[in-house]
Amino acid sequence: DEEDRLSEVWDFDEMFAEFDLFLANRGKPIEDRKFTEKELERFIQIYGRGDHLRNASEETLTLVRKLVDELCAKDSDLALDIKGYACYGGNRLYPCDWKASRDCITRLFEITDNPVNANTLGYIYYYGRCNGGVPEYDKAFHYFGIAAANGLLEGLYKLADCFFHGYGCRKSPNTAKS
Repeated sequence: DEEDRLSEVWDFDEMFAEFDLFLANRGKPIEDRKFTEKELERFIQIYGRGDHLRNASEETLTLVRKLVDELCAKDSDLALDIKGYACYGGNRLYPCDWKASRDCITRLFEITDNPVNANTLGYIYYYGRCNGGVPEYDKAFHYFGIAAANGLLEGLYKLADCFFHGYGCRKSPNTAKS
């Protein structure tokens, strides 16, 4: 009975696996150790943004990039967020890469259904970031619509802009005013 109640709170299999990994890593140099996805995510979260990112050595940044890329391949929403938004304009971790940003944020949106990510995709398409500067208004309209439908004022503003100019939709200044 007690074991059933505790197993609702703790994942014992995961805990034992982490402990076994800890024992296997004992005495090994850091570069030879194995880590769980949760441990890797905690690490990249620290260095993914903010002061730690600004103050990190090049060696640390290289390691963080490697781990972020590995976790992106495993659909880690944290890693996709870090890389997607780092590539959106660039920072110390990744240079500006609109296609990488679009791909990461698209996958992140598919996983999390977060309207903030839809709004970001709207901007990427609105300004033609992945299309040689040629706007893709139909896609922008779609993503701004998702953001607006979820209460994001910025998405609503950009959706109104689309209606006002007829970008990706039938031009309707009255709808834009609404």
